Amino acid sequence: MASSVRLANDLTLAQNPDGGWGYLPGKHSRVEPTAWIILGLSVHGDASLKVRDRGLDWLTKMQQADGSFRSAPDTGNSLWMTAPALLALQGSGRTQDASAATAAFHSVLKQKAQTPRLKMTGMRSDVEAWGWTTDAFSWIEPTCLSLMALHSYPREKLQSTSELDLRIKEGEIIVRARRCNDGGWNYGNFGNRDYALGAFPVPTALALIALQRDTGDPQIKQGWERLEQMRKTEPSMLSLGWGTIAAKALKRPSDPWENQLLAHIDKRVGATNLDRGLALLALNDQLPVFTFAPRL
Repeated sequence: MASSVRLANDLTLAQNPDGGWGYLPGKHSRVEPTAWIILGLSVHGDASLKVRDRGLDWLTKMQQADGSFRSAPDTGNSLWMTAPALLALQGSGRTQDASAATAAFHSVLKQKAQTPRLKMTGMRSDVEAWGWTTDAFSWIEPTCLSLMALHSYPREKLQSTSELDLRIKEGEIIVRARRCNDGGWNYGNFGNRDYALGAFPVPTALALIALQRDTGDPQIKQGWERLEQMRKTEPSMLSLGWGTIAAKALKRPSDPWENQLLAHIDKRVGATNLDRGLALLALNDQLPVFTFAPRL
């Protein structure tokens, strides 16, 4: 596909001398855009693997002693970056990164954010999900990305899956509890009894990917319908990228999403490196790190 080739070429040219990518060409390398670009290049083809491997070499240098990742060398605590990094490591499947992936997995497994209980909203305080940083409350994006990262790690490598199953269960509880009245999700605050906040496209797509095992759940159906509405009214390259991935993970029609995404790519206006990396990934038919086995 010509658009995929162009995206890969653009990202190759935008790679920093240190091997990573910034949010914009020429800016300092950051873990988030680098992780999605690595995944996009991993599924693009052999021609991109050298570029991808330079990105992986930079990414693994961002790992800390406890297995977590900070967003860049000059930043403080940013534990939520560990989930995108783990997805990139798992998606690339490079043998020499196996120990880094294992350490990242155990870091994600241990990261916990307390959820406050507010009577007027019904938020849960008896389960723990994931936040942006240490000691922060749980939010939809880091929770959904952490669920995806945990699902991506091979269960056969674990002596016991009890802790993994518990964290996944609690994360799913939080995602469901934070759903907005309109059927979708925002970043985690749906309002209270006096006012309601609406959904946004990206967190709705992330929530649907994270909850995909329950294919027959009415919440999935309602969330997908809301996401489809937002595709027509609130499109952006980032939301179309995540929406395309959600469509493929949920086995919903992805052509409308891909066509609209391709139109944005053709405009070549305002796209960040993160947008391009995610778009390159979304345009591929095989997305194993975002596809989980149905719940038995």
